[in-house]
Amino acid sequence: MIYGLKGRIVQIDSESIIVDVHDIFYRILVCHSDYFHVDELRLIYTEQIIREDEQYLVGFIDDEERRAFLDLISVSGIGPKTALNALRATSPALLYQAIASKDTKYLKKLPGIGPKAASQIILDIK
Repeated sequence: MIYGLKGRIVQIDSESIIVDVHDIFYRILVCHSDYFHVDELRLIYTEQIIREDEQYLVGFIDDEERRAFLDLISVSGIGPKTALNALRATSPALLYQAIASKDTKYLKKLPGIGPKAASQIILDIK
C-alpha cells in the first residue's frame, strides 16, 4: 500500500492532480483540487484502490480527510468513488458532525448518498 507521496505538482484538473515523484508521474484523484497548486512540493496522503478491472490512487490533504474516506468506504454499499464524491461536497468535520447528530437530511444532500445510505452511514460510523 502507498501511504503517501511527496513530490512536485505538475498538473491539476477538477478531479485529480499529477505529481512528479523523482521523474515518475502519478495521477491521483483528490477531493478538493483547489487545495493544490502547480509547482508546489507537497506531501499527499494516499489510498490505493485495487479492483478487478481498475486501480487508482486517491489523495488527501491530511490524515483526517483520509480517515473520513476510509470510514465512508467501510459502510456497506458505499464504494471509493461515491465516498470521494461525497467528500468533495463536505469536510470531514461537517461529515462527522452530521453523523453524530444523526442528520440524515444533510447526508442525503451529498452526491451518491440516498436515504438508505445515509441511515447506514450513521449506523456503521457512529
